Amino acid sequence: MFHSFFQLLRRLYYGFWLLVVIVGLGFATVFAWHLYEQEQFQTQLQEEGKLVTVRLQRTDRDSRVIWDKLNNVVYAGFTYRNRPYEVRYLNSTRWLSPGDTLSLLYLAPTDTFGQRQSVLRSVPLRGASRLIGWTSARDVSPEWLALGAFGLMAMILFVVVMGLILRLTSFTGAQTLAQIVLTLFLGAMALYLSYDTWQYYQYDERVSDHGQPMTVRVTGVDRHRVRGSTHKRSFWKRYEYDATVAFRGQSRRIAIDADDYDRLAAGDTRLDVRYDPTVDDFIAVNYSPDSSKLIAALVLWVMFAAFLRTTFTSASTTQQPVPPTQ
Repeated sequence: MFHSFFQLLRRLYYGFWLLVVIVGLGFATVFAWHLYEQEQFQTQLQEEGKLVTVRLQRTDRDSRVIWDKLNNVVYAGFTYRNRPYEVRYLNSTRWLSPGDTLSLLYLAPTDTFGQRQSVLRSVPLRGASRLIGWTSARDVSPEWLALGAFGLMAMILFVVVMGLILRLTSFTGAQTLAQIVLTLFLGAMALYLSYDTWQYYQYDERVSDHGQPMTVRVTGVDRHRVRGSTHKRSFWKRYEYDATVAFRGQSRRIAIDADDYDRLAAGDTRLDVRYDPTVDDFIAVNYSPDSSKLIAALVLWVMFAAFLRTTFTSASTTQQPVPPTQ
């Protein structure tokens, strides 16, 4: 009796914390969809928007939606072609007041105004080669990045909800559904990493083949741990190396290998590179592509195959009819 009671309390305890996580994930999922809608609207503004200058008649700084609390937002009212309009404006540098003029983009098909400002901004490379911290996500539009973030959060939310159902009801079908979603996620990640690795090797080959050979002066070198091998207890310690060089009055960072790092750290200041002006990027002559990206993609494909087999086995076991009792 007491054993069943404490088991029920434990289920309720874990169910409560799962519910808290679900609320947080639900908020994150809705916020990701909000970002996607904002980026989709920004794309329409940039393609079809007409620049219009209006004079403000009123401003309202009260928060109307939960997203307003995350930024300095003002709702500005004005008249355009004898019709009243209101726009949600992200006020980052100036204090807007009635009587001020404001430049906005007008979208005729939807008869709406908007502010030209991307919600998701790519991090500038600041003179660094794309081979440093490579990711093909830099080529993806903010709209698709936001949609991808929404899909990821929705998938995590679904898995946690299935976990809560399984915890409270012992419904084995929830576990099967969660396994199917996780399997699809691993397959998608394996595809993305494979594409990202292929793009990485293609970019390395392009700069190597089409780059102009030259020698540059090195002003500094750096070594830093690769993500995933930074824990103090990690037995796998791998480093990435880069060199700062002077080129046309600017400082540029170039990916180098361990041998070049040791030579330059010892005092040498000359580095043989290839420069491709079409992409404005460098590659060291002795630089070799990072094979860990290929290994990571292969590991994900192996995990996907294992999860796929487990999921099919679990699904067939769940659907197997129970023989009638005599």
